[in-house]
Amino acid sequence: MSSVQPTPRSHFDMFVTLSPGVISWFPGQKKKWCYPGNQFTDEPPKMLRNLLGLLQRKQHLFDVVELYDNTIAKDDPKRIILKIGGGVMIENRLTDYIEFIKNIPLSPFLKP
Repeated sequence: MSSVQPTPRSHFDMFVTLSPGVISWFPGQKKKWCYPGNQFTDEPPKMLRNLLGLLQRKQHLFDVVELYDNTIAKDDPKRIILKIGGGVMIENRLTDYIEFIKNIPLSPFLKP
């Protein structure tokens, strides 16, 4: 029996794909990856604010962005909080998390 505890899944994750023509800074020119919300904090509101801040800073680099709430079942469409594809907003449910983000400035593109 192992004494190692599994790492709990982050409350929020953000999957991204680099836009065509953007050079990847990862080995092997990796173009897709997931930013875990719990990389710097274990508080869900801060996780969401950190991921949204990252998105606002690097939005111009990403072709696809999907922000997930991992407390919702994978097959539930409400799991996707924010979805951007090809620079077009497809899904924006940030109003459901207004208590988490009420004190941060959002770019006009992200405002619900």
